[in-house]
Amino acid sequence: MRSPVDRLLDQLAEIEALMAAPGSGSLEKICAGALKIVFYAPTGEISKAASTVATSARLWVENPSKASLYEKPLKNAVATLRRTLTEASSTE
Repeated sequence: MRSPVDRLLDQLAEIEALMAAPGSGSLEKICAGALKIVFYAPTGEISKAASTVATSARLWVENPSKASLYEKPLKNAVATLRRTLTEASSTE
């Protein structure tokens, strides 16, 4: 059976795929995926990183005219989440 962190890494891979090829509704899917990670996160650090991803995506959805303002923080938040999950996976 796969570990919970490995399943969260799969969820993150889906988020990264949506970031690489944005389409209709992709920001909403990114937000939903990040919220799933928040819910199932085994540590507060993972939950905090995923919450930042969800918040950044939500802000972008609510203010599409400010996309350039939210794009970089969202990419940074996804990278931080990747790093956090990878560190958690290596300590299991």
